[in-house]
Amino acid sequence: AEGVANPNGAVSLSGSTALTATTTGSGDAGSIALSGNSISMRGEFDDRVTIASESLQSNSGAPGAISLRAGSIDLTNTEITGATATNIPHSLSPASVTIVAEDGDLTLQSTLLEVSTSGANAAGKLDVAGRNIVVSGDSVISSTTSSAGNAGSFSLGGSAGAKVDSVTLEGGAT
Repeated sequence: AEGVANPNGAVSLSGSTALTATTTGSGDAGSIALSGNSISMRGEFDDRVTIASESLQSNSGAPGAISLRAGSIDLTNTEITGATATNIPHSLSPASVTIVAEDGDLTLQSTLLEVSTSGANAAGKLDVAGRNIVVSGDSVISSTTSSAGNAGSFSLGGSAGAKVDSVTLEGGAT
């Protein structure tokens, strides 16, 4: 399997860390997967942690999937984006983002989660799940289109495999 797995420990990213899978040619971008007992991503206001899977040209290959799965997940000043620009039909799915806190809390503080398309293909799915989900501090969760392709689907709650006890939106979160 692709990605970083630390099933008995923590995965932590901070500062200006960037994990990207990008294609501008005919090949497909790869997937990004992180898993562990806990995941913590803590950027600063102007020095964010970034994870992206992107197809940047109208004739390029397909973007990959982004997956974060852990017992608990804390994202602060983090951007996680999946972008599709290609107009070439693909049997593969467009960029998707799945974030699942399987046993505990999912906290988003001043964080952007987005799937988008600027081509003829649809944007991917955005699934966010956790037992207690707190979205705060101007966090944004969105699916957008700026072309002929449809915006992707979005779910906040338990659809990705976690039981939900509560969802809280605070402090300018959208």
